[in-house]
Amino acid sequence: MSAVDASIVARFVLGEEGWRSPADHLRSAVTVDHVVKETANSVWKALRRGLIGESDAERKFQALTALSRRT
Repeated sequence: MSAVDASIVARFVLGEEGWRSPADHLRSAVTVDHVVKETANSVWKALRRGLIGESDAERKFQALTALSRRT
């Protein structure tokens, strides 16, 4: 088991370059509760900066929600 912070989760959700096999790493990871809020903020910032569109942001929020519900 490993611990992850919001930057790792955000890289996964946003699909940023340089991240290898995020699903394998996140599958057994633990984190603190506020990582969801911090990652959601990263998605919102990407939308505001024009890096992603509204439909893409919505899909990323849905993925984050699904990821956070895994136990």
